[in-house]
Amino acid sequence: LVEGAWCTGDASRRPRDIAATTFDAIVCDYLVGSMDGFTPYAQDLLFDELSEYLRDDGLLHVVGLEPVYAQLTSRAYERLAPAQRLVVDVARLRDACILHAGHRPYREYPVSWVTRQLERAGLALVAKPKTFGVVWKHTTLKTQLDVARRKLGFFDDANLAAAMRKRIDDLDARAKDLLSSADESTGGGGGVVYATDYVVSAAKRGSSASMRGPAASSASDAANRGGAPAGGAAADDGAVVSAHAADSTDPAESAASVPEETSPAVVSSSSSGASAAPPMMNPS
Repeated sequence: LVEGAWCTGDASRRPRDIAATTFDAIVCDYLVGSMDGFTPYAQDLLFDELSEYLRDDGLLHVVGLEPVYAQLTSRAYERLAPAQRLVVDVARLRDACILHAGHRPYREYPVSWVTRQLERAGLALVAKPKTFGVVWKHTTLKTQLDVARRKLGFFDDANLAAAMRKRIDDLDARAKDLLSSADESTGGGGGVVYATDYVVSAAKRGSSASMRGPAASSASDAANRGGAPAGGAAADDGAVVSAHAADSTDPAESAASVPEETSPAVVSSSSSGASAAPPMMNPS
């Protein structure tokens, strides 16, 4: 496990264990969306820093989630199916509770923003971004609502906390009614598809990186099995480093509660083209 300060503008604060190390591939696993919780307004620095650790022909794979509601207009919201609107309602309520608790919610970035920032950092896409529909179940939404419940104790206004608790319970009941039967009838494989996960792969300009090379397959394997927390791990030649969201440094946040808000989901291609919802879409 390698720890250090990233995106501070001070290279001397980065992990010294990997200061002289470069990698064939780096997997940036749901990291961009988590940064508002720990390092707000520094997302634009991330890819510049990570690219310094790439070898020639190395690849940077960015895994993320399209924003659940931030780009959604009121008219588009009304056109959603009831179960899809429920997903949006849960995400909005969860973030509202986090803010009222005096904490920072995560903020997902769309694939268009990611591709612009990769190009600005001197990286070039090696393939069209891949997207996977996200499957939401009652158990997934309940996890998000449980995050909201835990934030109520931090509210200054007891009446507001009581009103929010009622809203949380109402949404939980709706989620159970709408989605539990589908979960049970398909052996846990049901739910509603809404929003997308994405994988964007890029290499330094001028390199001859190919998605068919060993670095690409190693990175794909790493994305499917998970990796080290933010900062990655030192590795030998031909290795893959995976950058994840780290635990919050906010003293009001316990180490146990933060991962439930942000734990990365495994992104894998399947016949349905869908992936399980990240345990926390704050899924963030």
